[in-house]
Amino acid sequence: MYVFLSFIIVGFLVLTSTFVMTISFKTNRILNFYIIFTSLVLCFYLIVHGFNNYKLTRLHNEIWCFNYYQIVIFLTPSVYLFFEKLILNFKYPEKKDFLYFIVPVFGSHYLGYDKFQHFLVEKVLVFFLCTSF
Repeated sequence: MYVFLSFIIVGFLVLTSTFVMTISFKTNRILNFYIIFTSLVLCFYLIVHGFNNYKLTRLHNEIWCFNYYQIVIFLTPSVYLFFEKLILNFKYPEKKDFLYFIVPVFGSHYLGYDKFQHFLVEKVLVFFLCTSF
């Protein structure tokens, strides 16, 4: 019970620190769009996961149904692009960067099915596909 309350507290702390980071977006060399995006998705996940398991939302199964695998698959290109743009010293996304998100969007849709949770062969196949991606 206290673990999920700490998820909510940490999620709001990450959200606050993200807003503080965005204030100095133009002057900070290390900060770019992808670290802000990653931070926002992670704080959203922590807050929603804390609320769902702390039983503060009544319709949590219908509204907030996503799992850990979907978040990890979706954030993988964002973390990669953060380091790539950090090396190249670009702050803003380019059109070609959105191609990296095509496979994770379709993969996260597939990982949301209940049938996926029961088959080990599919889990291993998706793991190797994501590793090669």
